[in-house]
Amino acid sequence: MSSVTQKELTQRYPEPYSDSDDDEDYHTTDTLHYHHTSHTTQTTQKLLEPNQQQIIDTFLSNIQISKEEHTECVLDIDNIKNFRQFVIDNKNNPKMHQNNLNRKHYKVEKYLPIPIFKGELIKTGFIYYDKLKCLKDSDILELYKIGNPLISEKKGGLTLHNIYKNIHNNKLGTMKDYGRNLSNGLIRIWSIFNQ
Repeated sequence: MSSVTQKELTQRYPEPYSDSDDDEDYHTTDTLHYHHTSHTTQTTQKLLEPNQQQIIDTFLSNIQISKEEHTECVLDIDNIKNFRQFVIDNKNNPKMHQNNLNRKHYKVEKYLPIPIFKGELIKTGFIYYDKLKCLKDSDILELYKIGNPLISEKKGGLTLHNIYKNIHNNKLGTMKDYGRNLSNGLIRIWSIFNQ
């Protein structure tokens, strides 16, 4: 390999590629490439560092959440998990499959039909289970805004009135109450905790 003197290097590549005024020999183009890359990287870092820090600071300030918001997020995750587990655990609960003997219909502010689950199991019982199991996470969170379905009314849980008023023949989040299967499933959960 041929040697390149500092003078020749300076003539071919003006500053900043020459590091000294000496006539020190630089051997091979690899050495030259190293010095060029090293210089460019350092210059780029000096240019980007303040901007990067600003971007990082902005990002960190945007993701900071309060202690209350963090607690609420944890509670939401627990509510979703607990509801899903309850639905699975009660798939074969008789109240999910028995016929409702109270056939009267809900009338706003006039009549609240209290369910009476007795007698033989009905074949369509799994429809209620399937509807409850298919609720999205966002639907379950909407349900908890109406009331906690896994505690009794006396303890501040979901009320039968709210099931009829907000979900019956309507919808819960993205899930429509087709055939009143969703509201009937929730009425059965209500019955497990309240009757």
